[in-house]
Amino acid sequence: MTRIGLLNLDVSPSGLNQMVHAIISEVEDYNVMGIEMDRFKNEFHVRDLREACDAYHYPILKPIPSRNTLAFQQVLSGFDAVVMIGTGNSYHFVKEITKQISETRFLFVPVSIHNDIEGSDISLGYDTAINAIIENTLKVRDTIQSLKYDSPRLFGVQLPGQVPTEMLEELSLAVEGYFLPYNWNRLHQIQLEQALRNDFSSGKTFSFLFFDDRIEPSQLPNTILPTLDFDWKVIKLDEAICMGQNPTALDRILAMKFASQVVNWIHSDWQSGSLNIFRRNVFFEEMTAKTSI
Repeated sequence: MTRIGLLNLDVSPSGLNQMVHAIISEVEDYNVMGIEMDRFKNEFHVRDLREACDAYHYPILKPIPSRNTLAFQQVLSGFDAVVMIGTGNSYHFVKEITKQISETRFLFVPVSIHNDIEGSDISLGYDTAINAIIENTLKVRDTIQSLKYDSPRLFGVQLPGQVPTEMLEELSLAVEGYFLPYNWNRLHQIQLEQALRNDFSSGKTFSFLFFDDRIEPSQLPNTILPTLDFDWKVIKLDEAICMGQNPTALDRILAMKFASQVVNWIHSDWQSGSLNIFRRNVFFEEMTAKTSI
């Protein structure tokens, strides 16, 4: 029986479980195996995803932190086709693997909570992530509004990873707050300081400032906003919170569209390639035709 491998290189965003479940249900004539790594022994192991899958349970593919090309070659060469799920940063690693194992077909499926996949207008997991972040921020806002403070309060919302400016901007718009990109400059600092000064002088008692892990929150008041008088608090959101408990309707739809194209690729004679999303449609592109993702 044809062996199909599925592995997760980076993260497990909302919608991934639905996608995997849909793939398994549509390829009944294939032996579908999940490829994972024992992080204590640093060894690969495979498991039959179909045995772990029923109507109430979605198998979860745990991320594989290793980038040991030789170890990957040894385990992946035993498969007829392998679906490799990861962020855009992993694409070049996948491309290198395809060069090393010519007898196996590979399909790269990009996912990201940051919506930073080049070639896609939205990524699987992003809609759920941005909803989860906004929901947690609004919970803080509801608490603040019920209390009174002597000084205006600025809440820093620190997000995990390297967050694109576009995501920070969208989050700030959603909660009527502000954002600070990692590569901020003097102009951005002046504009942020003036905007907050106007807010606080007009009677607004609090605001939110979004930034990512690359900015040290304890140094931010003195380096970015040294002339403002405010009470500084930081809310640090980890990756698990950004994944959300349940995927949004959009991520469920994208997961099913991804799954449909993965199944098409498995059943076809298409060579190694990758999937992208454009205008809510998922399309396939051969690996040799793509220079970056």
